[in-house]
Amino acid sequence: MLKLVLGGSGSGKTTLLYSRIKARAEQGRRSILLVPEQFTSSTEGRIYRELGDALSGMVESFSFTSLAERILSAEGGAAAQKRISPWKWTKQRQAFAHIITLTLTKGMLIPRG
Repeated sequence: MLKLVLGGSGSGKTTLLYSRIKARAEQGRRSILLVPEQFTSSTEGRIYRELGDALSGMVESFSFTSLAERILSAEGGAAAQKRISPWKWTKQRQAFAHIITLTLTKGMLIPRG
């Protein structure tokens, strides 16, 4: 289930997010974090710091691009890449990432990028 946490700067969104993720991990439930491209490395580092060795494996962080690539790979997109030109493949990836963005923001229908 997709849940949005909204609030102003310094309101505790990140602290709340990591406490909820930790609670889910302790219950044996997996979580996915969708973050902007520039924050994937720092997010993975923070997951490890906050949850430690035992629980950090219960959380995956993705950018829109890496999520699109994971889905395409799992659903046969990697095979399609070999049959089409690199330009067309890039355009399809961009379109797919745009669809994911629209889907995740469906309540607001805000196209990004």
